Amino acid sequence: MDIYELQKTEHEKILQLLSLIAEVEEPEIANAFNRFRTELSAHKIAEEQTFFKLLQEKDNALKQQIDIIKAEHVKLEELFNKLCRSAVETDELKVGLSQLNAVLTSDIAEEARLLTIAKTLLTPEEAENIAKEMTTCKLNFEQRLSDRLNP
Repeated sequence: MDIYELQKTEHEKILQLLSLIAEVEEPEIANAFNRFRTELSAHKIAEEQTFFKLLQEKDNALKQQIDIIKAEHVKLEELFNKLCRSAVETDELKVGLSQLNAVLTSDIAEEARLLTIAKTLLTPEEAENIAKEMTTCKLNFEQRLSDRLNP
């Protein structure tokens, strides 16, 4: 799997997890929130530490576009944290989910533009290697999180 397929798959998974929050009932909502937070955080960290870093090394002119995406990542985290504080089954939750979905959709669109540029910069081998690195980074993050939560 190359970085293009990996990003598409991960973005679809994150969107599915977000929509799941709106669908689940009270006993399962905390689990849905945690799954979304873990997936989004692991993806963001892995993406920034591997894929974005490589692209910026290849073409420093991409720094501004990458910074815009990183700012959207911060906005996603802020909105999600606010959403976690809202009561279940309230209008505030519905509005928060809608806002989070809008920022996430914008972030995915920005990243799609970056992926188009990446196709001109990366060899097929580099695209596969960065996908492997990103997956490893993500798994390491998830393992560290699990170790902290389940000592």
